[in-house]
Amino acid sequence: MGSNKNPYVELFEKEFHELTAIGNNFRIRHHETTKTDIEDNRYYDYFYKRCLSLISVAIKYLDNGKMLY
Repeated sequence: MGSNKNPYVELFEKEFHELTAIGNNFRIRHHETTKTDIEDNRYYDYFYKRCLSLISVAIKYLDNGKMLY
């Protein structure tokens, strides 16, 4: 995804790690009592759209630029 350009490689790697940390630390997919509870439903919308954006770009790269729609 980074086209072998270090700033972009670092950006996407950081974003994947950040989204993994959010998924692991907040009560999104884990319901242990030690996870941070999401008290405002608008946060779900933010997390969802952030993840959706990254996934949609990754799919375009996996598809070698062919549009799926």
